[in-house]
Amino acid sequence: MEKITYNSAKFNLLGDIIFYSKEDSLVYIELNPNKTKPIDTLYGLKTVYDDKSNKDTISQMLEYLAGKRKDFNLKTKFLAGTEFEKKVWSELAKIPYGEVISYKELADNSGSPKAYRAVGSANSKNPLPIIYPCHRVINSNGALGGYSGGLEIKKILLRVESLIPRKLLPR
Repeated sequence: MEKITYNSAKFNLLGDIIFYSKEDSLVYIELNPNKTKPIDTLYGLKTVYDDKSNKDTISQMLEYLAGKRKDFNLKTKFLAGTEFEKKVWSELAKIPYGEVISYKELADNSGSPKAYRAVGSANSKNPLPIIYPCHRVINSNGALGGYSGGLEIKKILLRVESLIPRKLLPR
């Protein structure tokens, strides 16, 4: 059985996040550990805690949440996903910091203009949220849409990037 190392950190804005790595690549981010399936359940991998793993990821995440970082400089790898899902996730990385696009636009950018529902489904399976910023994808009518880490986390991330007013943040 393959081993994946992990480390967790508590962030003021987002709470606990667990970061998983395989060799030298970040492979999975668990935003809401109490509400999502852990990676070992999803992929059948043996996870091993390592307090030295993902230090750079945690440092960059702190900088991002403080508004001091707009891009992440991390080696990443997708452990699973269809070719379509991987294409959608790669397109997410092209959405500039501080901007949003619609699911329809993301479908167009992914080469499947009528597949905006499939794009939404691919977003919900994104193994590396924030790094591959699915929170920057909203409905065509301006509504936020969903978020696999929870809508409150999506609002926080959009607020970090000054995309929604502070009054929409949870108290």
